[in-house]
This record gives sequence, structure tokens and C-alpha cells, in this order.
Amino acid sequence: LKLQSYGIGLTPKMPKHVPPFGIDAGNTFGGAISMNSSSWMYFPTGTTSERGGTRGLMAGGFSPGSGNTINFVTIATQANATDFGDLTEQVGGMGGASNQTRGIVFLGYKNPGAFTNQIDFLTIASTGNAVDFGDSTQARIQSSQIASPTRAFQIGGGTPTTVNTIDFVTISTQGNAADFGDLGDRTSYGHGSSGSATRGILMGGADYPGLSPNQNDYSVIQFMTLSTLGNSQEFGSLAQARGQGCGISNSIRSVVCGGATNNSANTATNVCEYVHISTQGEANDFGDMSSTTLRTQGCAADSHGGLG
Repeated sequence: LKLQSYGIGLTPKMPKHVPPFGIDAGNTFGGAISMNSSSWMYFPTGTTSERGGTRGLMAGGFSPGSGNTINFVTIATQANATDFGDLTEQVGGMGGASNQTRGIVFLGYKNPGAFTNQIDFLTIASTGNAVDFGDSTQARIQSSQIASPTRAFQIGGGTPTTVNTIDFVTISTQGNAADFGDLGDRTSYGHGSSGSATRGILMGGADYPGLSPNQNDYSVIQFMTLSTLGNSQEFGSLAQARGQGCGISNSIRSVVCGGATNNSANTATNVCEYVHISTQGEANDFGDMSSTTLRTQGCAADSHGGLG
């Protein structure tokens, strides 16, 4: 009887509430948490304004001479671009990459015809002039750019000689660029570059105009693992060879649109193709642009990429 009074030997009653010890509200992280790994999630830090994500920036260019103006738009609001500030140099043929906090500008061609290896940076949430960040390993024009949440990459380009070097900088830290590796083939510029937070995709490309070995356009697709060092590797092929295409992406797909199918004659295409970033293989048809074009720049949601 005593055993039964303690519930021994009897069928226990099911709890009336599941779970019996309250409600699972999930994990609450406290303090400053930041993790960046190809195997783990990346937790954003800082305030909402510091993390950005609401502005698009455009800098430099030819009109017809080189310029240093930086404009910005508020992405959620339709309106004309607004003056943001100035680059440290008047340049064209430059390239930009960013995370949600800071923009990195790899300068290119200065008037009256000199190349520069200078790198500028700007804080996206605050208007103002760009500041000297450091230097690339080699001056160049018309390089391709990719960014992860922590790194910005300058890929290929041209000078009096073809450049196949890949440079990178740590976005949060000012300093000179370091060598990441080399392009896996000889294409030097005009890649449709985009990617996810962990992998960069280079679609197509071309030999730099007027430089050896020739002016071919390529169908090769290459990829880079952004958290490591090393040469780009072959991913697959495009159905239509092209250089100077526009690369856009979200976290799942990379798309290349337009470009030149004959670099020496600047014959443009309107075809768009895509790949799944996390796999390897051949590109698939995505659709067509409303017009044929080349040397178009672009960006897309969930991507880390160009300033325009």
C-alpha cells in the first residue's frame, strides 16, 4: 500500500501541458556575438543604422572625362539620386564592393591617362567624402569585384599587360590589399561576377582588348571559396561565350545577363543564364533582357557586391 501511495507500480498520468516545464521560447543571445565561418551562421553586429542595407551607391566614371562624384539612392523610395560626397581621385574604369556597413572602391584610370592602385572606402550610412583605405598589389582598370560580409575582392583587369591576380582586403580594417590567388584560366577582365556570402562566381570573361594573347571571349564559369586563399577553380560552362556581362545574385543563384559575344567587334547579346551557387555544373537559360547590351553593372537582394 505504501508503495502504491508513492506511485510505484501504477501507470503514470500524462501531463496536461506539453512541454510540462513551460514554453520553449528559443535561445536568447547576449553580449557582442560575431561568428564567420563556412560551417556556421554569421551573426550581424552593430545597430540597424550601422549595418546599413537601405542605400545604393554609385561612384566615379567617365563623362567623358573621369569623375569623382559619389551619388546614393534610398532603395525603398523612388526618387532621384542624391550627392553623397567625392572619391579621393577622379577615376573611370574602377570597381566597387561592399558589405552592409562599408563600401570599398578599387580606383582605376586617372586623367590624363595614368593608372592608380589606390583603394578608397566610405561608410554607407553616413554621407561624406571617401577616405584612403590602402593600395592594391597592382594598378589596373576594369577589374571584377566580389564581396563577402568580411572581405572585398579585386579580380583580374588590365594595364599595359594582362592581369590575372586576385587581391583581397578585410573590409573592416584599413590597409593594403593582399594576394588571394590567380584566375584559373587566362581571362583577365569582364567577368559577370557575383556570389553568396561564402562563394564567388565568375561567369565568362575576355582577354583585355589589344593585349596578348588575343581578344577571345570565354564560356568558362569559375568559382572562389571566399574564406580561404587560392586560385579560382572551374565551375562549369555558359551556353553562350561572352565577356563584359552583368553579374547579379541572391544567396542561391548567380545570373549573368548581356555581354559581348565578340570582344573585338563589341557584338552584344541579350541572353541571361544562371547557375546554383552551391553546386557545380553547366549554366541554364534564365530568359532575355529587353535589349542587347554590354558593360552593364548590377546588384541584387541578398548579395554582397558592387557600388555601381
